[in-house]
Amino acid sequence: MTTEEPLLKHAIRHAEKRRIASCTKADDIAHCVVHKYKSLLAARKEQVPDGEMPPKQTVIAGIVLIVEANCPYASEAASTFGPGKTSDDKLCSFYCLSLGQGTKFLSPTVLAEADGNSHRVRDAHAEVLARRGFKKWYIVHKTLYWKMVNAGAELAFYTSTAPCGNSCLKKWAKNTGTPDSLPHPAFNVSARAAGQVAVTVKGDFHDNEDDVEPSVDGIQKWVRTGISAPVGMTPAAAVPLDHRIASCSDKIASWMVLGMQGATSDPPANWVFPKYFVCGRKYGNTTLRRALCCRLEHTKKNNDIQVQHPLILCTGMILDDSTYNVDNDEKASFASNLCLLWMAGEKTLEAINGTTGLTYCGTSPSVSRASLSLLWYGLEHEAANKDSSDTALNSYMTAKAKAELYAMAKKSLFGNRRLLYPFPRHQPDESESRPCKRPRSTSLNEAH
Repeated sequence: MTTEEPLLKHAIRHAEKRRIASCTKADDIAHCVVHKYKSLLAARKEQVPDGEMPPKQTVIAGIVLIVEANCPYASEAASTFGPGKTSDDKLCSFYCLSLGQGTKFLSPTVLAEADGNSHRVRDAHAEVLARRGFKKWYIVHKTLYWKMVNAGAELAFYTSTAPCGNSCLKKWAKNTGTPDSLPHPAFNVSARAAGQVAVTVKGDFHDNEDDVEPSVDGIQKWVRTGISAPVGMTPAAAVPLDHRIASCSDKIASWMVLGMQGATSDPPANWVFPKYFVCGRKYGNTTLRRALCCRLEHTKKNNDIQVQHPLILCTGMILDDSTYNVDNDEKASFASNLCLLWMAGEKTLEAINGTTGLTYCGTSPSVSRASLSLLWYGLEHEAANKDSSDTALNSYMTAKAKAELYAMAKKSLFGNRRLLYPFPRHQPDESESRPCKRPRSTSLNEAH
């Protein structure tokens, strides 16, 4: 009689912890993007059977238009965008306008070689690609968008994991399971000098090991500035201007002031802001509020900028359902350079090499500054095929410079040293506890 070897039990870890959604609308928004992404991946496998595919361990983001069933343009939305995700109660439909997948950005070496090159995409993180895809869609469909929004449609921003940067900085905050509501509670700045509200950039720019103290719980302290930052990030105060690629948290925060439409001569009432921000992995209501909107209330010199505060929701939708063997020291890996992009109206995914900022054919992506300016120029002058991309870019930059209100808001936001370079420690004043303001109040119940 042979003795059977005992079964070995290995400790496993799920790639994503199971989460409880804030509401059904959060899951509907996430499902809309994830389902579109997976269906496009399946189509890519058939079209490019030998092509590289993204790993399951990745980050995706998307922008979703929510149209109520009683909207007078509901049928037009369905015919324009195709089948969308319909809520269980049949009261509204969800349409993905753009999505991005990626975790790469250009290195300082490539940035130096491509100085001033508008044909490359400098930052190919999922959130940035989703927004750039939305800009391209918006340039063409601006009239349709506002027709829908003026009839009651709403915009939502989804990301499968918390944006890099301040959103991942768990210090100075205690996340709770309390549902988010508007207006957001007062945010107190208690550690400005330590980087509580500081801008961070992507990449480790330390010159030697003495520049950074060992990380604790994914947070490292930069000795040069005394500022804490998530691992893989650097305080903007320690990085040359030419090498700065702002974290996704900082970019999203800027969109809460400047809108997601890009430079425009339109009045602020016609700037594009998401009403909902939906997050998957690493969701934390307190840290996300601080990172994406509330900290900007404390950078105001006067009332020169208006900060929009989205309703921040958690989704239970799982993107990566794989598991890892803890005994073999398996860890998540984001080594793939493949980044993907899609906009409503397109049939296939666009592949971008995240380390070069170009397509795999070496051409400029459709969402680079040069490509977007050429698209805009063609619509404005009906001469896209007659003029060079340089002419289009110069014309676009000239029009951008004439967008006075937008330029003033941008200057006020990015020229504020209280955000880029935290003040030394000082006695708090009355302005250090300022409630977040928003014209209207929205409770979580309205999101069901």
